[in-house]
Amino acid sequence: MVVGCGGENEAWPPPVQNKQEQLLVDSARRAVNQFDGWTNVAWVVERQGRQWRVQAWQIVHPEAKGKMRCVPWGVRGILLDDDGKVLEYRNHL
Repeated sequence: MVVGCGGENEAWPPPVQNKQEQLLVDSARRAVNQFDGWTNVAWVVERQGRQWRVQAWQIVHPEAKGKMRCVPWGVRGILLDDDGKVLEYRNHL
């Protein structure tokens, strides 16, 4: 049985690709800090239609590799617009 964020993958999370994605992660980081206070987080940026979703995975096992560093209940889904404005903050994906 695999416990974590979906299996072991050392290349996870994917790196931030450009300045747009960095802006989105920075905005999501501020929201996560405000609402949950998490400091050790893995970020995944996804385009969803006309919006963006940033997955924030709380890292609870920093010694592990890839997705095994986090747990399924330690995830937030932050919806943002192109300017990085937070539209919605979810306690799940």
